[in-house]
Amino acid sequence: MTDRDYYSTEIVDAEQSAHDTATQISESVGSSTSSVDENVPRDKLADQPDSEDSATVEPPAADPLPEAAGSTKRRRRPKSDLPEAPREVTTKAPTGAQPAMSVSPTVVRQSAAPGMPPADPDDFFSPENTRLAQEIAPQAELVTFAVEVRKPPNDQMIRVHPDPAYSPVWPVIEFEEVIYLVAPLLAKRLRTDDRFESVIRMARLVFCSILNGPFFVWVTKVPEESTRANAMHKARDQCIAKAQEKYVRIAWSQSHKIHQAFQFQGQELPAPDWPVKPYSEILTIAFGADRMIRDENHPVIRKLAGLEA
Repeated sequence: MTDRDYYSTEIVDAEQSAHDTATQISESVGSSTSSVDENVPRDKLADQPDSEDSATVEPPAADPLPEAAGSTKRRRRPKSDLPEAPREVTTKAPTGAQPAMSVSPTVVRQSAAPGMPPADPDDFFSPENTRLAQEIAPQAELVTFAVEVRKPPNDQMIRVHPDPAYSPVWPVIEFEEVIYLVAPLLAKRLRTDDRFESVIRMARLVFCSILNGPFFVWVTKVPEESTRANAMHKARDQCIAKAQEKYVRIAWSQSHKIHQAFQFQGQELPAPDWPVKPYSEILTIAFGADRMIRDENHPVIRKLAGLEA
């Protein structure tokens, strides 16, 4: 036998051995399959665990290929079940410009004035809220003094404003012990009516001040045409003239039926701090709108005319 014939015989034997091995494996698989219970449905077979002989082992997951040097591709992160935290978003400012502010979830508050704390929405009367309320409030002048309509007290010192403009003569009506001012044109027209001739009188509105006390308007009637009335009113006018120069106490003398003035005998007292206001504004404060008769529709005129009870 030559060497060539020898090697040919060896190859044939190897092929026959491989064929026999494959036949044995096939017969073994067929026998294991036939051992399964034929009465079990096929869909139930999927629920049964595989036997150790038929178990298959999955190959491990291959590692991702390393990224090439200089690659700009980002590797994707695995997803997480946790919620993402808020991120700050910043904008990149150009060269030479101011950096942009970062945008983050913050509480927006009102801008405060210089030197004032920011407006707190939870503090209703915060200093900033108080300042804002004053800004939107109407700018109205506050009345810093009170004015009464009365006679001078018998036991107190008074002064009379020296300016004659603060002692004008004005038509008045005294109704139910209350003095009302009447518009001059209306008074001139009503005095021609017999129903109002005797009730409309002319009076002097004297602006006075009590020592360390309030201001008041003294309504003094202009004297009628009679000797007794003239004497009484002249004595009163003399008291008013003295009160324009010094503090005096004006009292009614029951025996003489006139007013008398008693000067202060102590050291000289300073003059009152008279308000710098038009007298028309002072009279409006003293009498008020209800005691200023402008037309015939005023309740006092209607009652005097018999139109109202």
